Amino acid sequence: MLVGHNRAREAGMSFHVREAGAKNRGREITPLDDAIAVTTQTVISLASGAQGISAAFETGSNADYTRQSRGAVFAALSQMLGDGDFHSELFPTSPIISGALFSKANGAGSTAVLWTAPGADGKPEKARLETWLKDVQAFDIFGNAIAGVDRKNPTLHLSSQPIYLQSSLAPEALSRALREAVISGLDPLAVQVLPITQPLEYVGEGKPKDNKFAPASKTALRVRLQNVGIAPLSGTLKVNPPPSWKMSNDSQQWNLNPGESRIYAFGVASVKLNDQYPVVVDATAISNIGGKTVRGHWGWTQNAMIATATNVTPEDNLKIDGSLNDWANASWMEVESKRKVNARLAMKWDENRLYLAAKVKEPRLLPRSNESADYDFWKNSDAIQFAFGMRDAAWMQPGNTPFRDTDSGFLLSPFHTRTDGTIEARVLRLWNSQIPFGGVPDRVRWGGAVPGARIEILRDEREGVTNYEVAIPLSEIADFNPSARAATGKEFDSPTRFSWILHNDEGDALQWSESNHVFDWWNNTSSFLPSQRFFFAAQSLIGFSKKGEVATVNLPAPPATTAVEAPPVTTTPVEPPEENIEPYFPPVDAPPSAKPTPKPTPKPKGGGALPRPVPTEPIPPDMLPPAPRN
Repeated sequence: MLVGHNRAREAGMSFHVREAGAKNRGREITPLDDAIAVTTQTVISLASGAQGISAAFETGSNADYTRQSRGAVFAALSQMLGDGDFHSELFPTSPIISGALFSKANGAGSTAVLWTAPGADGKPEKARLETWLKDVQAFDIFGNAIAGVDRKNPTLHLSSQPIYLQSSLAPEALSRALREAVISGLDPLAVQVLPITQPLEYVGEGKPKDNKFAPASKTALRVRLQNVGIAPLSGTLKVNPPPSWKMSNDSQQWNLNPGESRIYAFGVASVKLNDQYPVVVDATAISNIGGKTVRGHWGWTQNAMIATATNVTPEDNLKIDGSLNDWANASWMEVESKRKVNARLAMKWDENRLYLAAKVKEPRLLPRSNESADYDFWKNSDAIQFAFGMRDAAWMQPGNTPFRDTDSGFLLSPFHTRTDGTIEARVLRLWNSQIPFGGVPDRVRWGGAVPGARIEILRDEREGVTNYEVAIPLSEIADFNPSARAATGKEFDSPTRFSWILHNDEGDALQWSESNHVFDWWNNTSSFLPSQRFFFAAQSLIGFSKKGEVATVNLPAPPATTAVEAPPVTTTPVEPPEENIEPYFPPVDAPPSAKPTPKPTPKPKGGGALPRPVPTEPIPPDMLPPAPRN
């Protein structure tokens, strides 16, 4: 049930949406789960301008209980909100606590609806809210009075089950009281340990016998910190690296407003090779909430992945034949699942092309169906989608407003099964500066085959393994210059945003961003196609490294294939955007206009927080809000 969140986006609201955590997917939805979803979606829809809402009664083993719970939920909604009007969203910058405020008819007071987001594992997050509110009544999701709440000095228990607060206060006073409340039990900070973007096999200084090396290129541990609470926070951020590593610097000061996130880079002095690289992050914080000084200390442990594209060397003898025999020294990005599907992907580059290799463990390979009128590659077929984000405009930053963080997207498509059983494949354009995101009318060829690209797909039925091997001209990826982005002995590299998705007919898509600890409240409909579906945002990094001579791969002429012409690209003329207009998620039938991609921002010098983007670019027309309705 995402109707409410879609309406919220159209109205410029910032209610966050999460998919169920990975551990919670596939379990049976209980009547209570359904009641929670109906309540939150209805509240969000009403807040977004809906005049009413209806829901179908489902059938199944829990049908009777579901009908009863929905009836009680709708009765409570009608009783609590039926005579009021939406006033404001209470916590627009926080992804962990949500609230909507409604005014009662004839100025008779106000009603607030509060709930927390479920955790990444699907289990409810619980919190305590202490406020100076006087004479307030609290009710549960079914309209029952909550026992044990002191009306003169209430302490409220919050969870993913919404509660109603009714007060005689005006909406402005109730809003101020809730914004100044002290919330305990929820971590106000979230951490993402980003991938290490340089290879660790380089041997500079150190003794091989103890396996401790000083990387030949300057290497960083990068940590993203987000304030997910409702008050400004500041403090100290400290990283404890993997065992036997040494850091050039391991702590920094930080200061974040509610909802704000920032990446902090810590220099690495020496490393020890291992199978995993656990990083412990500690943060201390201090804030002033409602006149009270609040201190806290939090810790997280996450494994740092390796994500780097190395240059092709003369020894590589790279060929695009699908065997992957020439990728033994590559740095692999691996995504595992509890099902029978696993995948890993690697990249290399030279001065002319980007090379990709993928190895997918799967029971079967299902290419595009020739009988299908549309090529819905995200369902009932196998394909690999990947995307890059080079620019850092303000509207591309994840936060409490809609964002689009990718500039170009591609699809590795098993396009056709030949009569001899081999796979004819395509590298398809999905979107770029000239092809609208989600606006291409051709749902078979999409943006057309990439000119000059090569792809070979080999399937080993005995081992249950599918190999992809690909070459893409660098000219097809705007501002993608691996040599200029590579690290040196004195400067960090300049990584770019990157992520990939394995679509497979065996079940849910495997997402690199999910394996890289991307926050699940950054599920997004504008990072990957199709734009009607939520995927983890492309808030991971790929770095570039240079070792020795950069060889140029001479590829033989490609074999003859069935011609696939690129469909014509059409755009809709739009008026120049006004300044300071917030972006929004456009409807599917409103494709963006093409615009050139600017040059990348300079590489940051040294460690510390990466610079915040300066909003010097105009907002793309497809990210503008709709015209006012009459």
